Amino acid sequence: MGFFETKEFWSALIQGICTLGAAGIVYALGRDYIERNQLRRLRVEQFVTLVSYRFAIAEGVTPSADANDRFIAALNAIPALYGDHKEIVALAKQVREGGAKAEDIVALIRSISEVVRVGGAVISDFDLGRPFVRAATAPRIRS
Repeated sequence: MGFFETKEFWSALIQGICTLGAAGIVYALGRDYIERNQLRRLRVEQFVTLVSYRFAIAEGVTPSADANDRFIAALNAIPALYGDHKEIVALAKQVREGGAKAEDIVALIRSISEVVRVGGAVISDFDLGRPFVRAATAPRIRS
């Protein structure tokens, strides 16, 4: 009886094939899970940046170069992060080509919040359209 005809050989071969198959499945599922979570994290960060720096386009506000750059960078990231969402890409294009109108920005942020599933649903359009800005003379806190 040759080595390749023993039960031990075939048992070990089948176990090896099953182990490699299971490891491949676990790797593929794990990689997909990590990619989805990484994309969601990037989308949430981008959403927070858009909401946080939307004052950069408020009327009567002269934003710092850093604030303006961050807001523009968040807008420029939209095609890369939301390429599979045609409505969001179309709204971003509308904002780019039509100027940064408050109602367009609100619609864009609202659409992004629905995809990312963060607190945008509880924020009113009025609040999204009127960000906090620094007053010319900031009130002092009483000591």
